[in-house]
Amino acid sequence: MPRAISQRLVGEGLVLALIAVWWLTAPRGSAFLFPGPVETFKALLAMFVEPNFLVHTLASVWRVFASVAFASALGLALALATRRFPITEGIIYDRIQPVLLSFPSLGWVLLGAIWLGTSDITVVFVQTFILLPFALGQFREGVAGLDRDLLEMGASFGRRPRRLIWKIAIPLLAPHAVAAGRICYGVAWKVAVVAELFATERGVAFLMYQAQFRSETAEMLAACLAIVVIFLVGERFVIDPLAHRLGRGR
Repeated sequence: MPRAISQRLVGEGLVLALIAVWWLTAPRGSAFLFPGPVETFKALLAMFVEPNFLVHTLASVWRVFASVAFASALGLALALATRRFPITEGIIYDRIQPVLLSFPSLGWVLLGAIWLGTSDITVVFVQTFILLPFALGQFREGVAGLDRDLLEMGASFGRRPRRLIWKIAIPLLAPHAVAAGRICYGVAWKVAVVAELFATERGVAFLMYQAQFRSETAEMLAACLAIVVIFLVGERFVIDPLAHRLGRGR
């Protein structure tokens, strides 16, 4: 049996085993405390056929991708600044990055709500600054690994700075951009849950809050699984094709 098929069977079998354990351990007649897989998946299906769910899903999705894009762009800009102006390296890597890494996520959420109010912009702002240190860490490695000799050779052939960036620097940084995007995309969905609860009334996390307020545990758990499904769809149809295209373009 090919290795890929055996790995797939093991992975799918583990998922089925976990669902079976969930079904066996869920207490009967006590769906409020610990709903079983049947109740949860019924709630999940009902959620996906509800038109209002599409509105909340689109709101969460565009905010996640916007924050990933902004965080990646800022991370790349800061990393390139340290190469262009070496004096800034200590400020960015030894001061700014540690502060961003250690600053509490809830702190960003509360500050965003105070400064910007409750809006989509607030959620994007919060997610961007929480994701920024992860993107910066990836681009730090990429910029440090840029081949100076290769750039100098390109310049010796009369390449203008803009063409050097597009033809040499960007292809060299592409793997790090893909890694930054993957990390930020995964973290963004975790952050979105907290940000949406405090800063907006639209999004899948807001549906979780509504379900908890109504004491609908199955719906709340279904909303969590919905985020997992949305994450996997985005990774499969957006992140993976983009990574493949960047890798092919090197």
